[in-house]
Amino acid sequence: MCNRSDIHRFAEEASAIGVEYVGLCCGNAANFMRELAEVYGRKPAASKYSPNLQNNIIFGEAGKKGNKENDKIRKFSVGEYSANDLTKLRMGSASKTTALDDHAEAPEHA
Repeated sequence: MCNRSDIHRFAEEASAIGVEYVGLCCGNAANFMRELAEVYGRKPAASKYSPNLQNNIIFGEAGKKGNKENDKIRKFSVGEYSANDLTKLRMGSASKTTALDDHAEAPEHA
């Protein structure tokens, strides 16, 4: 499943390699198409709804001035933690399996 950032990254990569005709299929939403269009330099009427994330505590400049708790929330929200990091933060458990377990790093041996 994709989010708006995934679509933005996809559009940037497609544009960088010269793709001029691009679209989205199942799972598409209006905000995804708007994101795609904006990367390609278009400004559809819906662009007035594009968020300005500069003041967002997680994604914007405001979040970079936060405290340790805000840093943890931001890192978790944008996927900067590995499964091992989450376990160390007690956000994961050896008794529970999560989607993150599929991407867990190999255990360290002493």
